[in-house]
Amino acid sequence: MTLAFSWVAPVGVAMLPLAGLFRPLATVFTVAYSVILAFSLAGRSVSVAGIRARITPRNMLGRVSSANSTIAMGVIVLGSLLGGVVATEVSNAAALWLAFVVMMLPAVLIVRSPLRSVRTIPPEWEVAD
Repeated sequence: MTLAFSWVAPVGVAMLPLAGLFRPLATVFTVAYSVILAFSLAGRSVSVAGIRARITPRNMLGRVSSANSTIAMGVIVLGSLLGGVVATEVSNAAALWLAFVVMMLPAVLIVRSPLRSVRTIPPEWEVAD
């Protein structure tokens, strides 16, 4: 499911620059952006948290989760800064398309990795209860 959600999120982000290209449908694209992005990010968060809980030793789970949150929040700040610079120097549309490309990177990396063929967590990765 993580892979599926990784592909759906960029599709949602692509709706915003498309709203600028197709002005009569801007409201439809904006609503689609909100629904698709909310669904995909929530689904991906739940999926990743479940995997993390299954493979992280119990005594390390709090540390791993907090490190993940710290990195994720730091990347949001950097992405916002980069998006603002691109929007100021180039255009708003360029910043939105850049967001789409950047959100596609994890999905492409997962598809190109050996993890793509993993459908269940191998027993040796599981944490003993």
